[in-house]
Amino acid sequence: MVSVSDPDELATGLLTLWLSTANELCAGGTYRVEPKGHPVVREKRCSDAVKSVHNGLQCLEVDASVFGKVICELAPPAASR
Repeated sequence: MVSVSDPDELATGLLTLWLSTANELCAGGTYRVEPKGHPVVREKRCSDAVKSVHNGLQCLEVDASVFGKVICELAPPAASR
């Protein structure tokens, strides 16, 4: 599983970091991503929780995040002979 999040970054920027990390983990080879062939991308958003501030209630924000399972696809040993 590869997961990145940042309170000050947009999900598109995190996706670039996520893809770079997946590529490094698989040593530049091919890989599959689960679920459904691509990582889950979530923009910063309000959670179900709220906090009390001086002028009322405010939602607690959830950081932007990208996550997914990376499966490196190595060539079978016979292919390298």
